Amino acid sequence: MERTLFENYVVYPEEGKVYSKYVGRYIKSFVSKEGYLQVSLTNGAVQKTYLLHRVLAWGSGILKDLNDTSIEVDHIDTNPLNNAPSNLQALTISEHKDKTAKDRGFQRNKEGCIVCGGPVDSIRVSRCLACHYAHISPKQSLEDIETLVHKFGWSGGGRECGISDNGLRKRYKKLGGDPKLLKKLKS
Repeated sequence: MERTLFENYVVYPEEGKVYSKYVGRYIKSFVSKEGYLQVSLTNGAVQKTYLLHRVLAWGSGILKDLNDTSIEVDHIDTNPLNNAPSNLQALTISEHKDKTAKDRGFQRNKEGCIVCGGPVDSIRVSRCLACHYAHISPKQSLEDIETLVHKFGWSGGGRECGISDNGLRKRYKKLGGDPKLLKKLKS
C-alpha cells in the first residue's frame, strides 16, 4: 500500500520509507535526540521535520490527520526504531501517558488528589499542584524559614518542607526576606 503526501512524496508504510518524486529517491531519515527516526519534508516552500512513525502511520491509515497533535502514535513494543505498521497504534495523549507509565512499571494515580480529590496528572505524586503548594507554602513564616535554614541550610530546610532549596528561597523572598543574607549557622 502506498499513499501520496504533499504531491511530491509517496509513503510506503510496509517498507518504512518515504520516496521523493522531486529528487527521485527515498528520503534519508535521521535519529532525534529522543531516539525516534525523523524525516524532513517540504510542502510548497515550507520545510518541516516529521517523526517518521507518524508519517508511516498516516500512510497506512492508522493516523487520520498527520498534523493532529491531539492524537499520538505509539510503538506497541516500546522500540522507537520499529516502525512497522503492525507495531504502531493511534492513542489520545491520556491513553498514551497511561500506556507509557504501565510499560515503565508505574501506575498512574487514578483516585485523584488525597486532599481535594481533584485530578492528579502525574505518576509519582498523591496531591495536585494546588494542594501541594497550599500544603507547604502558606504555613511557613519568615521566622520559620530562618530557623530551618539556620538549622539545616537551604537544601536541608527544603527537604524538611518537602520542596526544593530554590522553592524555599523563593518562598522566603516572597515573604520579604533576602536569601543571600541568610546562612546556615556554624555548629
